[in-house]
Amino acid sequence: MTLKVCFIFIIFFITVLSGLAPHKFKTFNQSQHILGIANTFSGGVFLAIAFVHIIPETSNNYYMSILRNNELQTLKNHAKVEYMMEKGVAVPVEQEYTQTQLNDEVAELLEKQFPLPFVLVLLGYGFILLIDKVLIDSHDSHSC
Repeated sequence: MTLKVCFIFIIFFITVLSGLAPHKFKTFNQSQHILGIANTFSGGVFLAIAFVHIIPETSNNYYMSILRNNELQTLKNHAKVEYMMEKGVAVPVEQEYTQTQLNDEVAELLEKQFPLPFVLVLLGYGFILLIDKVLIDSHDSHSC
């Protein structure tokens, strides 16, 4: 945990120093090559955050909520087997699933679900791209 906190502060200070560098050193503002590299790097950081942290966590939470919602229904559908006891008394007992049967049931349930988190990410990316290309680029071309 302390290592994680240390890295949070290290990344914070690197970000602050990188953000202040163009204001302190005028060569950053005048060089299109350096600004292009910095812009590409920041885009890569945002994509890495999305692909490594946000999308897997979101899809995991989405599919876990689906499993939680369907848990009661799955438990109701367990097969009941009647065992004959002494004196002709039948005792209903729920059949226990093996791990393989449970994995197959979960996989079948999740395959039927719509991949909502991934579609929302795609729509969000498309929306930001549309805003960038239509509003910002068209605004820049008129200001020349």
